[in-house]
Amino acid sequence: TEEVAGLLVGDSGQLVEVFEDYVCPFCARLELNAGADLRTAALSGEYRLVVHPIAFLTDDSPRAANASACVYEHDDLETWVAFHEGIYERQDPGESVGQYSTDVLLNLADEVGASAEAAACITDETFVPWVEAITEQAFARGVRGTPTLTVDGTITDVAPFVQ
Repeated sequence: TEEVAGLLVGDSGQLVEVFEDYVCPFCARLELNAGADLRTAALSGEYRLVVHPIAFLTDDSPRAANASACVYEHDDLETWVAFHEGIYERQDPGESVGQYSTDVLLNLADEVGASAEAAACITDETFVPWVEAITEQAFARGVRGTPTLTVDGTITDVAPFVQ
C-alpha cells in the first residue's frame, strides 16, 4: 500500500495510521480517549504510528494542521504531543469557525514551549500546501471522513475508541 506522508510516532512494526481533522469532534474523542495509548504502544515498538492531520471541515482545519506540522518539524516529540493534545482539549465540539485562529495556535505553541522556529512556521503557514496534498492523498486512498484508522492500509472500525 502507498503510505501517505504524515507525522511519524514510533518506527517499527506494522503500519497504523490515524487520519484526523483538528476541528472534528470525534477526532477529539479519539485523541482524548486513546491517543496516549496509541502513542505509547508505537513508541514501545508495537507498530509504526503515522498521524495524518488532514483538513476539510472549516477554514480552521488547515491552520491547525499546519501548526501541528510546524511544532512536529521544529521541536521534539514531547512538545508536539503536548501541542497536539492541547488543540483537542481546546476544541469547540460544534465545529465553530474561528476557534483556531493564528493567535490561538501561537498562544498554545508558547504554552507548550514550542520554539521560535515553530512559531514563525505557524505564522507563515509553511505547511498549508503539504496539508492540502496529504488531504487529497487520503481521500484518494478511500478516507471518507475523520477520524479514520487504518492498520496496514486497511480501514479499521474506530467506534470502540470514540465511545
